[in-house]
Amino acid sequence: MQGFHVQKNMFIQKNKEAQDVTEMFLKSLRISVLNRMTVQRRIVDLSGDIVDQLKEKSKQFVYFSLATDESTDVTSTAQLLVFVRGVTEDFSIHEELVGLSSLKGQTTGSDLLNGLLEQISVIELDLDKLVGISTDGAPAMIGKQNGLVQLLI
Repeated sequence: MQGFHVQKNMFIQKNKEAQDVTEMFLKSLRISVLNRMTVQRRIVDLSGDIVDQLKEKSKQFVYFSLATDESTDVTSTAQLLVFVRGVTEDFSIHEELVGLSSLKGQTTGSDLLNGLLEQISVIELDLDKLVGISTDGAPAMIGKQNGLVQLLI
């Protein structure tokens, strides 16, 4: 009977230690939870920092090319994606997403061009260094008279 009480006391002691550790862990979680406005501000700060880094990198490009794609999301809003691939003087290649913009109304070549120019102006790309553009071949992208590529060149 004595052994049973010793085991019971040891179980109670271990259980109390586990509860103490659990409570400390939960308290630390409560402390580390951030206000939603703080999280939002940090995301905006990180986003601005990424844009600044891309601006600095793009200033080093000797030449660059663009890849664009337009698609419509589930809410029937057209989205334009723009990627840049640039090469620096020491032949290092950098590829980054420039941005995603929502297009209002139709997706004509001029609408796509406006969205593209808006995005590349954010990172201050010099169009004189543009050597190529790739698209998915849609008429709004490569149309002979009013396609994005024709309007860009």
